[in-house]
Amino acid sequence: MADIFLSYANEDREAARALIALLEDAGWTVWTDRVLRAGSGWDSAREEALRDARCMIVLWSAHSVKSSWIVEEAEAARRRVKLIPVQLDRAAQECTGKNAPGRTCARD
Repeated sequence: MADIFLSYANEDREAARALIALLEDAGWTVWTDRVLRAGSGWDSAREEALRDARCMIVLWSAHSVKSSWIVEEAEAARRRVKLIPVQLDRAAQECTGKNAPGRTCARD
């Protein structure tokens, strides 16, 4: 499996693509749910990828904080001590600020 599980909102795909390119250029492998094919066991594949990854990077933004899937993935990574939060905009400050360690993200 991949070294890094990357979770992001579809609206943040350009930021995700840029980060993936940087990580892959540095020699890391990156998993996103965009690699899944229609009809594949999405939930089990996602759980397996998160379990096997060395860490999980979450791109927090005004879009991702509203996604129950992303919040759920981040919580699972936090429990496994694999979560690396990245703040893309000020709307995501609750997820990455100095008071955030041990938290995933405050939801609206």
